[in-house]
Amino acid sequence: MLFTSLMLVESTMANDPFSDDKSALQQLAPPMSTGSVFSINSEELTSVVSMANAGDSVSSFKLYQYFKFSKSNLNESEKWLLKAAEQGHVTAQYNLAVSLQKKKEFSKALAWATKAKNNGVSGADDLIKEISANIDDSNDQ
Repeated sequence: MLFTSLMLVESTMANDPFSDDKSALQQLAPPMSTGSVFSINSEELTSVVSMANAGDSVSSFKLYQYFKFSKSNLNESEKWLLKAAEQGHVTAQYNLAVSLQKKKEFSKALAWATKAKNNGVSGADDLIKEISANIDDSNDQ
């Protein structure tokens, strides 16, 4: 995949008369995994946990991302996602609604999607419609 990406960059640069091939290739960022983006060192982890437990929704959401993407720990990530949502983090509210929908917990998902909508999250209307359709479908069975 990296080879294909480089080929695309090189072919794009070949069509650009103002581009110097070597300098453009050097400007490409090195590949980075999602896990490393959300990594937290041990000193920072202690501080972030403390802030999250003190009510900081951003810290709680950061812990959700850390445990989901860096540690692949679903139980811990869900714990922090719920805490962030309860603390008013609007992205957490939306993500929690999506997570609950996937688990077929439609009533809870609808409640969180509605909170996200009321807090201004774009796309929450579509999620509410989707969850409502799932509730209707499950009631038909």
